[in-house]
Amino acid sequence: MTAKVTTLRQRGADAPREAKPEAVYLSEPPDLDSDEAEPWLLSYADMVTLLMCFFILFFTLDKSKGGISDPERLKTRLEQLIGLDSSVMTPPSNSAASSSSKAKEAASKETKAKLEEDLAKIAKNLKIVFSLATPNPGLVEITFLNANFFESGQADLTPQGREMILKMAPRLSVLGKGTRIEVEGHTDSDRVSSSRYASNWELSAMRAASVVRILQTEGIPADRLKIAGYGEYRPVVAERDVNGFVDSTAKKLNRRVVIKVTHEESASDPMPIREMKK
Repeated sequence: MTAKVTTLRQRGADAPREAKPEAVYLSEPPDLDSDEAEPWLLSYADMVTLLMCFFILFFTLDKSKGGISDPERLKTRLEQLIGLDSSVMTPPSNSAASSSSKAKEAASKETKAKLEEDLAKIAKNLKIVFSLATPNPGLVEITFLNANFFESGQADLTPQGREMILKMAPRLSVLGKGTRIEVEGHTDSDRVSSSRYASNWELSAMRAASVVRILQTEGIPADRLKIAGYGEYRPVVAERDVNGFVDSTAKKLNRRVVIKVTHEESASDPMPIREMKK
């Protein structure tokens, strides 16, 4: 019995085993670290890496068309541009004109002082970027960037923008009858994608109208208000650098609303139409 078992075991050991299929490779897997690696693989790897870096930078620098990642930096840049763009008026030669110019300059400085501190607190809470300037005697310019003020391609104020104008209106209404308020709308050079507006002319004008409408509703007489839409034709900074590349920060600075408060010499209201038929 024992011999029989041994014979079966030997037969089992000597029986041919079923051959397992071996893996077949068309070629050896390349070793990128060896000198035998294909040259095109190295170039391809470099290209993919560069493309990945490009898209990471692209989405990091321009997360959204109108967003603001660093409001303080934009505010500082805006103030610098407005200061450079402001023209310096030559003082009049005669004493009467000089006295009038000094009175206007004093009025504009007083207006700026009243507005600056209050508006700064409001704008900071609403995350709205603005700047005040007095480029000429008798003139105060309040510049708001469109980011957080208007949605892209829209002329309706955002809730933050509306609240900003509502809180600013009482401060403008007490400036006196001799002040005139002009609201300017400006855009960047991108074409309008909305079907509501044929071009940036209409979009900029309607944005200015949205601001004026609230000012009038809050008690500022309509005959002291004025609307102007300039589209993309009065930028504060070039939108392309010296190499021809688009500067997204420049576009944000050019998308703006400017409120000009002008102190006129005469404080009287305009003559009614019925009294002008002489």
